[in-house]
Amino acid sequence: MKSPRLLVIFLCIYGFLMESCVPDTKTKVTEIHLSVNDKEIQKILTLQDNQDTKALYPYFRSENPTERYMAVLAFASIKNIDSKDSLILMLQDPVMQVRAAAAYALGQTGDTKVTDRLISAFRGKDTLEVNNLCNANILEAVGKTGNLADLKALATVKTYRSTDTLLLLGQARAIFRMALRNITSDEGTSRMVDLLYTSAIPLQVKIIAAQYFARAKDINLNLSKVRLTEIFNKERNPDIRMALATGFGKSKDLEFYQH
Repeated sequence: MKSPRLLVIFLCIYGFLMESCVPDTKTKVTEIHLSVNDKEIQKILTLQDNQDTKALYPYFRSENPTERYMAVLAFASIKNIDSKDSLILMLQDPVMQVRAAAAYALGQTGDTKVTDRLISAFRGKDTLEVNNLCNANILEAVGKTGNLADLKALATVKTYRSTDTLLLLGQARAIFRMALRNITSDEGTSRMVDLLYTSAIPLQVKIIAAQYFARAKDINLNLSKVRLTEIFNKERNPDIRMALATGFGKSKDLEFYQH
């Protein structure tokens, strides 16, 4: 007869081996699945329409990332400044799309007090590529909430590659959003000129940069006069040419009218 001690050891080893063979049923879902037929999504959309923030908050703790994503995105529409603390927590969500939605929602609040938290959430060194939607949304959100110092810091970042489309879009949108809030600087204007001047920059980024010159008030074009006229003369995209022409028309410099 086997001793009780050996039997206990055998049963422990056997139990461990059996447990290791059982699939892990607690694996967390990380993918977003959107469907108009999803009852919970329909409920979240109804709560969004009713601006029922109290009923939306519990979804922030849902194990389903789709529900978290939709609930966070609902606050981008509601624009409730009182939701900022909860949204800031969602900047640490394990799912990138949820973090991106939180950054967008925080930007929509327009609350200047969230800017530092947004900047802290920017992941320059991550297991994922830095060129992602979350980082892009953070940049644009800073454009909606930041100040002149933030603009200068944003505008002087020139390490983004021409293939970093999302980061370039985020940067251009941030500078543009600042301009719509009447926050401009020579650094911001210079960066928009760089984006227009560099041929490898994606078209959608260039169009935003051109719109900056059409919409921004009281910006100094003299520092970039030569490059801007060169860009205008070479450019064939009608949206860019029209935006630049509008920008030139606001200038008192007669040399711009010759183009």
